Amino acid sequence: MKSNKPCTGFTDEQAGYWLAGFIDGEGCVYFRRNANGSRRVITVSNTNKVLIDLAAKLYTQLGIDYCSSDKPGSTANRLHVYTLNIMRAASCWRFRELVPIQHPDKIQKLNDMLSFVRGVHCKLCGVMHDEETKGCIDCRKRHAMRRRAKERYNAALLPGN
Repeated sequence: MKSNKPCTGFTDEQAGYWLAGFIDGEGCVYFRRNANGSRRVITVSNTNKVLIDLAAKLYTQLGIDYCSSDKPGSTANRLHVYTLNIMRAASCWRFRELVPIQHPDKIQKLNDMLSFVRGVHCKLCGVMHDEETKGCIDCRKRHAMRRRAKERYNAALLPGN
């Protein structure tokens, strides 16, 4: 019996590999520089909502920000198309670190895209973040907790305490 329900319970590594295969087959890496700046998008579209919902769930699991859209078919013969887009620099860096795509053209476009984005390498999670966000929310929390712990440790070492 065939089921339309996707598998669940992926580890982060499995999620990355599943997304890599999905993006290699169905996705697009788009990058353009012009006088107004640059436009960067990692996109995947499909008519199967179950697959797109699974990809969205796995993006969320990996901490990759995305936006979604759906477009109804323009004629009776056209199917509804569901799309996920990754556009923020920090999310593009995180995608590059966690989703091991294999398609040579997509790897080249992704590398070209990210070569124009200055980033900050996070020592805690090992991912490159854009300077605008100063790291992902999880990393900012971890950095703050680490800083407070270090301050408490240093305060405990001071003589007279």
